[in-house]
Amino acid sequence: MAIQDAVNLIKTACTKWSLGYDQSNRLDFRNGGETDCSALVILTCEQAGLLRGNNIRKGIGATFTGNMRANFKDRGWRVLSNLPVSQLKPGDVLLNDADHTAMYVGNGQIAYASIDEHGTATGGKSGDQAGGETLVGPYFNFPWSCVLRYRRPVPARKPVAPGAYDEPHLSHVFGHGTTAAEHDAWLDYFLDLQAWSTVHKDLTAHEQHVLVFADRTLQLI
Repeated sequence: MAIQDAVNLIKTACTKWSLGYDQSNRLDFRNGGETDCSALVILTCEQAGLLRGNNIRKGIGATFTGNMRANFKDRGWRVLSNLPVSQLKPGDVLLNDADHTAMYVGNGQIAYASIDEHGTATGGKSGDQAGGETLVGPYFNFPWSCVLRYRRPVPARKPVAPGAYDEPHLSHVFGHGTTAAEHDAWLDYFLDLQAWSTVHKDLTAHEQHVLVFADRTLQLI
């Protein structure tokens, strides 16, 4: 669930909080605080449990766009080429090593920190004074140098479905964006099964079919 936790957190920060932009106070990640593009993404990933051992506040690991690629990779993330938006998955981090970063949150949208209320990088007031210092908006190609994609750890045991596999029912569950326990249990199963399949080649025909459905479903959430 960590990926969805990251997506939920960054969407909340950029749309529900009043989170401003200021490179000189970038670690004030809270409602009424300030951040910048890299701190927004890194702190989101840290708080969602996606960056083991990273601590931007202590200068450990990824701290700005220029060292995100190496440090995300060291913590298990895949480094992919700049993908078209049709191939992005929620939680993918879009990175221009020199200048900018954002997170893809699904449905053609990205979350990112932009600029302060004066159109500058520092000196503005805390909180989102301009109504768009941090935001969720349509995807654009900055251009991005690469895409960083979280790689879920391989589970110790082959995952077991949390219930009877009913594809029409599950399509309804995921299509309505529910966060009920059933949704979360099946999401964890899909992600664990995907991770298992990257190392183990013992999937049954039924499990392979489930993976096809899972991949299609995960593109939509």
